[in-house]
Amino acid sequence: MTLAVSPGAHPALVLNADYRPLAYYPLSLWAWQDAVKAVFLDRVNIVSEYDITVRSPSSEFRLPSVVSLKSYVKPSRHPAFTRFNVFLRDRFQCQYCGSREELTFDHLVPRSKGGQTTWDNVITACSPCNLRKANKSCADIGMWPMHLPFPDRPGPAQQRPPLPAELPARKLARLPLLGHRAGALSRPIPFVAPADPAQARSCGCCLSARQFYPSSTDSSKPRLYTIDLTNRRSFVPLSGQKARAAVSAREWEKMLSRKSGKRFQAARRRIRRFGEDRSGAILPIFAIVVILAIVVGGTGLDFARAINQRQSIARGLDAAMLAVARELSIRNMTSEEIQSYLNANYEAYFGANTKGSGTESPIVIDPPKIDTEARVIEVSARSRVPTYFIHLAGFGPKELNVSVDAEAVYPKSVEATLVLDVTGSMGGSKISALRNAATSFVNTLIPPDIAPTNEKVRIAVVPYASGVNIGTMRATLATKGANATRTSYTDCVTERTGAQAYTDASYITASVGPGTAQAGYNSGYYWNGSRAYSSSGFVCPNAEVVPLTLDPGSSSKAGTPLYTISRLSASGNTAGQTGVAWGWYTLSPNWSTMWPSESKPAAYTDERVLKYMLLMTDGDFNTWFDGPVRLDKTNYDWIARLDQGSNSTNRAIELCDNIKKSGIKIITVGFQIGNLASAKKVMSQCASSSGDYYLADNEAELNARFQAIANQIKSTYLSR
Repeated sequence: MTLAVSPGAHPALVLNADYRPLAYYPLSLWAWQDAVKAVFLDRVNIVSEYDITVRSPSSEFRLPSVVSLKSYVKPSRHPAFTRFNVFLRDRFQCQYCGSREELTFDHLVPRSKGGQTTWDNVITACSPCNLRKANKSCADIGMWPMHLPFPDRPGPAQQRPPLPAELPARKLARLPLLGHRAGALSRPIPFVAPADPAQARSCGCCLSARQFYPSSTDSSKPRLYTIDLTNRRSFVPLSGQKARAAVSAREWEKMLSRKSGKRFQAARRRIRRFGEDRSGAILPIFAIVVILAIVVGGTGLDFARAINQRQSIARGLDAAMLAVARELSIRNMTSEEIQSYLNANYEAYFGANTKGSGTESPIVIDPPKIDTEARVIEVSARSRVPTYFIHLAGFGPKELNVSVDAEAVYPKSVEATLVLDVTGSMGGSKISALRNAATSFVNTLIPPDIAPTNEKVRIAVVPYASGVNIGTMRATLATKGANATRTSYTDCVTERTGAQAYTDASYITASVGPGTAQAGYNSGYYWNGSRAYSSSGFVCPNAEVVPLTLDPGSSSKAGTPLYTISRLSASGNTAGQTGVAWGWYTLSPNWSTMWPSESKPAAYTDERVLKYMLLMTDGDFNTWFDGPVRLDKTNYDWIARLDQGSNSTNRAIELCDNIKKSGIKIITVGFQIGNLASAKKVMSQCASSSGDYYLADNEAELNARFQAIANQIKSTYLSR
């Protein structure tokens, strides 16, 4: 729509998808309410904004000043036939007298005589000229337009040449209706004059209406003449075939009718007699006409009040739906909860927006309809507007029903897992930087002020080193008891081999390997390719995995993301593929039985949920697990191995490929990895796209990258 709005009302310029205005004259503008509604319905992109903000009970946002449509609207190749476009074609000037006041449009061939409302038959006329011409033809009334009307797209042959100013006005006026074109001025033009040419000279042109009788020899009958336009006094009589051809060319105009003046005078006399009539018989008729006029005029007023009320309800309902969409972005709501929310905020949305609508009728909000698959909520509101005039005639209703429907698309839910490198190389200031960045990520996705009502975003944390700590009970399930029988650390798990090594098949189908065998207090065995050694670098991290949760928690609330992040410490080697695998398991519906009911991942087919994995490391992946092997006369059925090639890196990349195929988006961050080719390779190839691969060289950059990723996720789930 294009509205006439003042700059003070903060309108929005509407551009097509190709960033051209939808209309130039008048310029395509929307009221700010329509622009905001279109933004939240995801129909437009914001190009520019005002510094002015609007607020609802729970949100604040700036008004858009320029928006562009997301869908291209093909402009019409032909302008619409409208009053405004006719005025524009005729330069907002009466084509009879040149006035620019009280403009209307006039039919050259009146509609009562078969004239059509087309570009070729309609011209601009001022009200006095229009009333004067009435339903007469141009010839009947002696009024001729200054220019020919032309279609919406005139071609070269349709261009209007200027009329010679030296010719008499009444003769020039005849040219357009006789098919005037370039070069026509040199041809004689047929007209009827009295039998005596001297009469024509005496009256200037004498184009009064007379019938032509080609077979008559009576000198009192009029004859057909042609006039040479270069000499206004030159009259040449026509006869025979030339005369008949000239008459045929003029028949359609029906200009030569002497009765037109008589009919006009008769109408004037009838109107005068009506005005002078003093008899009482006309009073009842006059009273009936007055009553009907009041009813008809009042009907327009009643309908205007109904339209005003409908617009007021629409503004209130739009404001209410924006607020509901905002609430749905942080929590799930049933139809009953939405109805209760609208009722509780009735005055805030409908009271202010319906002031001045001219009616105090109550507004009824119907129960909302929620489409969970399409994520669309529909709400309708209705009201009754009493009529003051329509029912006076006895056939109109006493009330007019008005109703408005509105819909809003609410955002998807998010499941995000942080897979964090807490190996020994992260010691010192690096682990502190990671704690700060991860905390910022959680607080950006789930701001503290909405955390108590958050129902949309769930976050998991997977710290990894040479293995992953999932707790003794879960490790027993995942390894089918191998965590104890192999004298491994009971809370530690690593990776699995075999056919399911790079899938998310349930642990029930294929168990996961435990941590490496214990070699003493806080030490584990590893194989360097020739013999077994023991080291503290092959012990699982102290920080335990936190499965998906709505509660971000705090640094003092155990078992929550913020608590685990605040206690991250650096130790151990880098078995990055184990972190990747367990990050996948926290998001996979196949592992639902491993986690608490509130932490069960959504199905891959659930289009309401977006899944993300943020993978972070500061160096090469250098540890992997295998078995059985016999070393120094000792059998090890599962042991850590230092990477002699690229086993750990290649396993991580293959896992990442399958994770991305399942629909999970992977975003990677390399922290101070410098020129480590293997680290850059795994980070770049694991990322879902080149835009999802980040590098950070210091603490400030790491914090900025984590915040940018959180905002990217937040923006995506709010807009989709």
